[in-house]
Order: sequence, then C-alpha cells, then structure tokens
Amino acid sequence: TPKLEYYSLNMESKVISMRFDEPVVVASFNASCLTLQEDLARADGQSYRFTDDTYALDTSAYDSTAVTRLDVQIGPDDYEAINSLSRLGKSETAARITARPCLVEDVAGNLFDPIPDEAARATDAFAPDSTAPELLRFQVDVDAGTLTLNFTEYVFFGSLDASLFEMHSAEDGGDSVALTDATTADTLESYDAYYYWDSRAQHAYYSFGDTITLQLAMDDLDAIKASAVAADGASSW
Repeated sequence: TPKLEYYSLNMESKVISMRFDEPVVVASFNASCLTLQEDLARADGQSYRFTDDTYALDTSAYDSTAVTRLDVQIGPDDYEAINSLSRLGKSETAARITARPCLVEDVAGNLFDPIPDEAARATDAFAPDSTAPELLRFQVDVDAGTLTLNFTEYVFFGSLDASLFEMHSAEDGGDSVALTDATTADTLESYDAYYYWDSRAQHAYYSFGDTITLQLAMDDLDAIKASAVAADGASSW
C-alpha cells in the first residue's frame, strides 16, 4: 500500500508534487479522490475536491510509468474554483489535503493508504499565487453610467478602490477625471446580493469574476461628461 511521504503545493505554477514511499502508476492517478482543505476537518473551513480537470504530469511520456514523485497539474477550472474562495490555498496554513484510497495504485495494484478527513495533511512546502491580475480591456458607457473592466484572472470585487482610477482623453494625458470613493460605494452596493463578511479573513466579499462593472457615481459621471474624456473610443484612456 503506497503512502504519501511528502507533498508541496505551488499555486503560482499550479502544480502539486507528491512523493510516495514506493513507485505508483502515473495512469492510476484519480484527481477526484483528492481534496484540498483549509483545516484538519473539512467541516471547519473551506475545501475543494479536485475533478478530472486536474491531471498527473507524466514526464516520461509513457502512461504505464511508475514513479515515486508524482507531479500533478491543477487544471484551469479547478484553479479558478479554488481561487474564488476567500482563504483556501492562499497561505500555507490553508493548504491541507485529504485523499481516498482511489488516489493512486502501486505497480501491484494496491490502493493508496488514505489520508482521512479530520486528519488532513499539511503541506511540506508552499508557494502562493504571486502574479498580480492585469487589466485586459475596459469599456465606458456614458449613457448607462458604467465602466466595465476585464482582467486576466478572477478578482474579488470587495477589494475595489475606484479612487485609484484616473481616466484620460488622450494617450499622452489630455483632459483627466479621477474617480472617487463614491463610485466604489455605488459599485459595491450593486453587488449587495452577493455580500458576506468573512470573519476569519476579516474581509467583506461581494462576489468575484474576471469582469467587474463599476457604477459611476453621479458626480464622477458629470465630471466625465463635462470633459473631453470618453467622448468616443479614441478619447477613452
């Protein structure tokens, strides 16, 4: 029965590395038998069970290969699901795993020695997601009073600070309008249906996504209309 000796989680590269006490068959890996959880017991915190979106990396290119170190690539859907949770996988203390016997088999067909719930295994090494989200594009709708932002990855809407945005009428400057905290407040109010207070993280959450639509406060919208900003696509910077 193969046992887990060591495991690391790298949220930057999206790779889980597991070392076993004997060779395990790469092709036998079953991601749905692996759960990432925040606490020793699943019921005490956030958790996520992986799907077949996550898969074993066979560095030898032969599915029948048996290895003592198995690297697992977290698939994009599983990664986004984990990333959408406020605490899971965000720190070393919130990155434990449990695993059922169906996780892997050794070369004789023996099932994995399970890691049960309420005894989740802490990571031996951890690297957080250190890549900041980037703005892909934005669209201003003066008639609707909105500014829609598209990012390269999920962002938490509750982290919005509209006062850090400044809009320009030209690439080299031109007229400029700085948004205010009033736009932050109006935007978060539009997401009130998704609001919850995470007492452990000490953060307010208003949902998440790779697209957020800002509700421009009346004074901010009037300032835009009174300037050359957003008169057309060429004057939206």
